[in-house]
Amino acid sequence: MSAELILAPDPVEVVVAELARVLPTVDGYTKAVAGGYVPSPRPALFVRVRSVGGAQDDVAHLTPTVTVEAYASSDGAAARLGWVCHAIMLAAGRNLSVGGHPCSSVGVFSLPQDLPDPTTDQSRSTATYAVSLRGVVA
Repeated sequence: MSAELILAPDPVEVVVAELARVLPTVDGYTKAVAGGYVPSPRPALFVRVRSVGGAQDDVAHLTPTVTVEAYASSDGAAARLGWVCHAIMLAAGRNLSVGGHPCSSVGVFSLPQDLPDPTTDQSRSTATYAVSLRGVVA
């Protein structure tokens, strides 16, 4: 008998789903776009989520590290979008669900901070999180 395959959810997909679900409900962010890439053309407000590492906690649980990058037309607007995303991530951790997937916690490695993107003149704020997720049997 062979062991069951336990598949981890894609952390980018999970976090993008959460941000895309909640951002439109926040006043001033109804048109904000969330994704795993930089859209072309660039919208005025968008969020890119990147998987940047993490750890396998046990056979069924993992804690990927994700960076949430908030882009806007000014440093202040990018910072505000970054803090809105931060609030969404913390709420997801308290709700024990991120993008519809079970989550035991959302840890903060780095609060939203200004980090200019060298490839564009658009302002960017970034924050980094550890999102504890449970895999599912294939």
